[in-house]
Amino acid sequence: MRATSVERVPMEHPTTGGAGRANSLSPIPGFGYLGETLPYVAPNPAYLQVNDDGSSIGGVAWNTSSSNCQVYVANWSDTSISLVINAPIDASNLYQPLLVLSPLSDFSPLTLFPNANNTQSCPVGKGDTLTFTVTNPQYSPNNYSMNVCVGTAGVAPVPCPT
Repeated sequence: MRATSVERVPMEHPTTGGAGRANSLSPIPGFGYLGETLPYVAPNPAYLQVNDDGSSIGGVAWNTSSSNCQVYVANWSDTSISLVINAPIDASNLYQPLLVLSPLSDFSPLTLFPNANNTQSCPVGKGDTLTFTVTNPQYSPNNYSMNVCVGTAGVAPVPCPT
């Protein structure tokens, strides 16, 4: 499981041709606003798609639109999104296996680590390339995509393979 923050990079705006500038056709540029109560947890979140190419050793390719991947969105604004990928589904307390924990109110070490009672079906490993695609909820022609290469914490990042 990885905590990830996606920040909007300057991209050409479809209605003005400028980098991130909007006109009256796009009242909320960038990512827009999610319109859900945050934090928000969904197995296939609207307006956000994450794809993993599965390039890590023993890695598995997955996509939030076709896999049972739960995403925890902590923050969503017009300029950044903070999220956790591979949040456990039906996580239970390690010491009370019959007690199902809510990913919203009980997001803690008890829900973060896989055990016999937690389902995590979208692993992320060193060497994977994650592709994030965000659709602006208020202005759907605004789609932003970016690739993130997964590396080792504390080690200088390397460019994504092409």
